[in-house]
Amino acid sequence: MSHTIRDNAQHPTGSWGALKAGSDYLLVAHVDDHIDLIVSAIVRAVQSGDLDEERLGNAAGKVRSLAAAYGR
Repeated sequence: MSHTIRDNAQHPTGSWGALKAGSDYLLVAHVDDHIDLIVSAIVRAVQSGDLDEERLGNAAGKVRSLAAAYGR
């Protein structure tokens, strides 16, 4: 069975569980109506301590470095 962020947008860890598990980015497609839920869930996870802010910052830094390396 496959699960997507869209399927799990309402699930407590659906939006941020992959980040906590070590993924540096989330692939989000066709979820314009859920993007606010995803962002809110990530913010709540950081605020509650479920997702470490430093972990999120490290992931963001890696994504920015990769984008810069490829001229984006």
